[in-house]
Amino acid sequence: MGETLIEATRREVREETGVEAEIGRLLIVCDAIEPAGRHLVNLVFAATAAVLPPPGGAGVLTATGGGGNPALDPAIDEVRWVSRDELLGLELHPPIAGAVAAAWAGGFAGEVQVLGNVWTADPSRFAGRAEPPGR
Repeated sequence: MGETLIEATRREVREETGVEAEIGRLLIVCDAIEPAGRHLVNLVFAATAAVLPPPGGAGVLTATGGGGNPALDPAIDEVRWVSRDELLGLELHPPIAGAVAAAWAGGFAGEVQVLGNVWTADPSRFAGRAEPPGR
């Protein structure tokens, strides 16, 4: 489509969540092999949304899927702001909630985290960690 990564990310956020966002720096690279063998590369960027979280706190905007919202993306059921604690309780595929929460706790500063293949039969194995053990 002739887009940079930043432009494509801005478009995808808008198309999948309905939120206009200013995309910032790259935070996390996650190279994963899902259980069926498909290779995925997930890039996580810092961003500032034009729509702010509800009064009383900061948040991360999440989208969960299954049933669909035809106005946005048919794979998405819900888009909502979550706190850092709520983020750690979400089941993400691949399981990168710990790495996102660690980046958040660090003010979205520091080096880009390269997680490698974190997809595992037991996603709780990496809960609350910035990256898998031994990295």
